[in-house]
Amino acid sequence: MRIYYSVGSDPVILDSILGLNNIHDSLKGFMSSAERILCLAADASGSPRPYNELLRGLEIEKSEGAIFVCVTAQRYLRIAGSVENLRIYIDFFQFAEGEESHHHHPEYVDIPGYIRPGTLSLIIEADAEE
Repeated sequence: MRIYYSVGSDPVILDSILGLNNIHDSLKGFMSSAERILCLAADASGSPRPYNELLRGLEIEKSEGAIFVCVTAQRYLRIAGSVENLRIYIDFFQFAEGEESHHHHPEYVDIPGYIRPGTLSLIIEADAEE
């Protein structure tokens, strides 16, 4: 997994279909656990082009309310929200076999109170070259 980011742009999580489905499985397991925070390291080596930086990882936090996505001071992409909203959001990490070179937008859900205003929009992209 690589997480591309530039201020003023939507962050992009890029991995193979297998990699993203493995992340999805980890996130589902986390949702069933008593843990409050899960951190997954990302590959931050190499060039971030065309973005400004590669973030260090993904941090998921079970909290209250609507989904809020931001970049932490430690340079992690942080996704926080209620368990109910996170369960919907993390399903966008799952890709079918035929979705190579496709991407998902987890905020494209029409449920009142699902996404907090001002949150970053995330793009999750499957790419075998990753």
